[in-house]
Amino acid sequence: MKKIATLILTLFALVPAWAGGDDTLDRIEAAGSGLTSLEGSFSQARTIKASGKTSNFSGSFYFCAPDQLSMIYNEESEGLVLNKDKFFIRRGGKAHKGVISHNKQMEQLSSVLFDCVRGKVRAVAEANNATTAVSSERGTCVVTITAKKKSSKGFTRIVLRYSSSDMMLTGVLLEESSGTINEYKLSQLTGGKQIPASRFEIPKK
Repeated sequence: MKKIATLILTLFALVPAWAGGDDTLDRIEAAGSGLTSLEGSFSQARTIKASGKTSNFSGSFYFCAPDQLSMIYNEESEGLVLNKDKFFIRRGGKAHKGVISHNKQMEQLSSVLFDCVRGKVRAVAEANNATTAVSSERGTCVVTITAKKKSSKGFTRIVLRYSSSDMMLTGVLLEESSGTINEYKLSQLTGGKQIPASRFEIPKK
């Protein structure tokens, strides 16, 4: 019995050490560094804390390294295009576009999205002054990034999901300081294919 108890205690002692997940983060970063393109489908759930209302969206996702990303929604009220230093975003039917480096909010959002897709988890944590914890869940590596201090800007929590088989991003949860949560799930993913430039064109309106 004493040996069994010692073994159980040893196993539990190993969990926090693995939770740091340096090896897992290394694998995620290595896989992301070689990613040239990614396309697939996405679903999004946006929950507003003040009202408790959740809105659901879906569409097609496109990424081309190093700095092109678009989410083409099935809903006309939504849209997102990041093309080098230009952006277009439509939310709730209201559209905005401009230069990413001239807009701090878009600069932060684009940085987070690109780093998540490319597996730069440590960069995401550093930019948000946050800690990281790694766990495993049904063939998925889950990385939880939690801000050390709550502020009026930025994200208080980011949860990233990567497929254990190829370390490809399959999910992103972004919790804003206001309590609003946007959760994205990616599916039917294909990497390494050439994506038409038209997928990253900034809409005129």
